[in-house]
Amino acid sequence: MNKALEHQIALEQGEIRHVGVMDLGSNTARLVVYAFEPHTTYKLTDQVRQRVRLAEGLGENQRLQPAPIERAVETLNLFRSLCQASRVPHIIAVATSAVRDAQNQGEFLRQVKRRTRLDLRVLSGTEEAYYGFLGVTNTLDVRNGLMFDLGGGSIQITRVAGRKVTHSVSLPLGVVRMTEQFMPANPPTRKQVAALRDDVSGQFGQLDWLPADRDADAGALVGMGGTARALAKLDQESRRYPLERIHGYVLTLERLDALIDRMSGLDTRGLLAMPGMNADRVDVILPGALVVRELMRLSGYNCITVSGAGLREGVFFTEFLKGARSPVIPDVRSFSIENTSRQYGAWNDHARHVRKLALELFDQLRELHGYGAWEREILGAAALLHDIGYAISFFDHDEHSQYLILNSDLSAYTHRELAMLGLMARYHRKGEVACGAMCDLLEKDDERRVSVMAAMLRLSEYLERGRRQAVRQLTCNIGAAEIVIAARTRGDASIELWEAGRNTGLLESVFNRSIRLVKE
Repeated sequence: MNKALEHQIALEQGEIRHVGVMDLGSNTARLVVYAFEPHTTYKLTDQVRQRVRLAEGLGENQRLQPAPIERAVETLNLFRSLCQASRVPHIIAVATSAVRDAQNQGEFLRQVKRRTRLDLRVLSGTEEAYYGFLGVTNTLDVRNGLMFDLGGGSIQITRVAGRKVTHSVSLPLGVVRMTEQFMPANPPTRKQVAALRDDVSGQFGQLDWLPADRDADAGALVGMGGTARALAKLDQESRRYPLERIHGYVLTLERLDALIDRMSGLDTRGLLAMPGMNADRVDVILPGALVVRELMRLSGYNCITVSGAGLREGVFFTEFLKGARSPVIPDVRSFSIENTSRQYGAWNDHARHVRKLALELFDQLRELHGYGAWEREILGAAALLHDIGYAISFFDHDEHSQYLILNSDLSAYTHRELAMLGLMARYHRKGEVACGAMCDLLEKDDERRVSVMAAMLRLSEYLERGRRQAVRQLTCNIGAAEIVIAARTRGDASIELWEAGRNTGLLESVFNRSIRLVKE
């Protein structure tokens, strides 16, 4: 039976655990549902969001108002019903800034419990920042830097060094608060913009740990929350970005400034006409962008890496890694590859042996290609993923593999790396490498880099044609006009040597040498 089908059957039969995480924010309520095997593999199976504007009208008396309360309770009840209908037995529900700051918090929580039967846990600012840190750290390859989560009621900022939190703070600078206080209508006046910037600058300026340490590894500035994602979407639409993927997108300061300049002169109708604009966020997007811009100015970063994961994912990881020494995945890139391979039934001896052979070729042909540790890792990852397209169909599975790589939860890899992985999988069987739409994601010389690694992957795939690890080891002898590859075998490897011998063309092309395969 197909392993991907086995995995799906296991999900349906309840052999894999399910958990729903509800996040009641100041602007939006969200639910994510995960299926998972603890410490081993996980998959997002559902998600839903609803704007509730719980912080609306909070005002100086800090009291939640009747209409927002009703919207929030109805939404939570709807989420609970969805979990029940989907047979999700375990629900974790958390609330953030608006409930945390509300004078009538107790009354609200009692109403939630009575009407939804949910135990809504109110997170402190420190807890909210920590869960956001876990969401990012377990899905992006970030060791050092600054993380922020801009919500409706507050912003959480966390300084990270060596994948550990060194400083964190929660400030009342959420987009709903800022909009109501400074920009109640679009377009804003210059005086309103200046007043917002002054207020934000004053609060950020009290954080002496905010500026990046340029004498050390400053790392990345990572943005979480609806505002960061919405800005990324707007920027992608403005440049016809080839990937429909927010997680890992890099938004530069220059492009953020262009967005702010464009939005500053538009009323609500003009903002809604912008490609990629979220109607639920149209009145708060500019104040949010100004908060982000001020944070970049004072911290010294010139770009933001946008995270699609945040608080909800952080809460999930505490459940997924319960009982582990730490809720931080030790090697997020390796885990990302293994998790995706398992989901599509490709975590098997064949894929691992193709990786072994490909890395032997890489190491022994280094004097010809000149690449280093990063390219070696990418080649190994592509070898593990090259057959995931079988989960869709045997026919054209190389093309299906590329599609899945570009659209699956390979969260720890950059968009450039995903493009390279997808191309290598796409050409692991046949054809000359053509980057097509992915060229916009690649850097100079990447097309050759992909061609060289795809050539080594292709030969390794055919040397493992029988899926029985008959070719045990490779030894390369490099000559001026020829590369002789000696294969140490176990048993009859005639089919592997025959198929590999027919598919040396790409390797010959990239190294401008003939390839001769011999049995050792």
